[in-house]
Amino acid sequence: MKYKKQLLFAIIAAIVLLQGVLLPFFFKGGPSGDFRTIYKQTLGLFHGQNIYAGTNPYLPAVYVVMAWSALLPCTEAWFIWRLAGLGILVCSAYWGYRHLSAQLRYAWIVFALANILMLAGFSPRSGNPGNIAAMLIVLAFLLDFEDRSVAAGVALGLATALKWALGVPFIFLSCLVGRWRTGLSALALSAVLNSVGLAVYLGHGFSVKEFFGGLAGGVWHVGGYDDSGFQRWFAADNPYRVQLLSITPTLHSFGVPPSVANIFSGLGALVFGLLSCYIALRTRNLLRASAVLAPAMLLFTYHRFYDSAILAFSVLLAWFTIKQGRVLAGTVIVLSLAFFFNVSNILLALSGSPDQLDQWWLWRYLIGPHHVYCLIALLVTATVIALRHGSYQCTDGKNVLGETKDVMVLVKV
Repeated sequence: MKYKKQLLFAIIAAIVLLQGVLLPFFFKGGPSGDFRTIYKQTLGLFHGQNIYAGTNPYLPAVYVVMAWSALLPCTEAWFIWRLAGLGILVCSAYWGYRHLSAQLRYAWIVFALANILMLAGFSPRSGNPGNIAAMLIVLAFLLDFEDRSVAAGVALGLATALKWALGVPFIFLSCLVGRWRTGLSALALSAVLNSVGLAVYLGHGFSVKEFFGGLAGGVWHVGGYDDSGFQRWFAADNPYRVQLLSITPTLHSFGVPPSVANIFSGLGALVFGLLSCYIALRTRNLLRASAVLAPAMLLFTYHRFYDSAILAFSVLLAWFTIKQGRVLAGTVIVLSLAFFFNVSNILLALSGSPDQLDQWWLWRYLIGPHHVYCLIALLVTATVIALRHGSYQCTDGKNVLGETKDVMVLVKV
């Protein structure tokens, strides 16, 4: 047992070193475009600029959270941003270990925890707020399981402040399963931060109408619901569309008209969103519901690999149910390997001629969007697992997956 623990520590430490130090600090250059955008908008808000004059998909809470960066040069703020991400990664590793060790044998803990931490979104190398927000959402779940509901609410509230489109659905699910303290704490913190940010914005003489106009335009623009998305990142002739997890650019590359692709994505988001709510209400089980919601969000709305940390919910569900269904659980685990790195984008960069590579049929329709196909299969498989009935007893009587002990508790594998 002693050597198993040492092996676990060594492997997880190596993964944390890779994801939290090597990739963001040594293989990543200066501040990313997304980080520079948020940094400039934060400066703009506090210096009286109308940051909602054009299109802006972010709520003002993100600028309040990032207010510290306005006191520093961009490069120094970028360094601290990555340090904060490293801290969240370390916390996720610690609480993830506690979470898994209560349910799995040591022979499996190393694989399960490595599987989660190696998701691309668990490396703070992106300057997009979603990178940190997705990690915080997973950390909030791990804290909530340990009955640290206020701490979980703070983590979830900060995640929602950084990227509301990621955090709000999980606040809603928390409330649906009866985790009111976590959900309401997160909602209250997010509301306070947004109120402060909006007060600063209005205090410079701008109007509520300008705020909502810029926000709505930003959501419409970034989500690709107008023509701009299909002229840029969703474009069928844009070789870098493989950077997106959304199914929309893949549909477009197959010749599906933008309006039809948008309707399909909207319906998919609606159906699986309602299904995750149904699972939450039926089972009072947060992990089951989140395991369906997470891949559906990534697949049917605009997301990139930096948001992929939330796939940890599907991976956790797979590992905790592997004893009861090895084929289904193993399928989710194998499919999640596609989200360790953005392999398509790496190959595209190494090719030296992205446009030429994109003309190759096998790349365009199979290799390039392979992660989209994996995400589809993962969503379907996770949904089947989440909907399955079972009475799985854990050795300590605690429900690892959710809230009520009579719904679904698991045996150590």
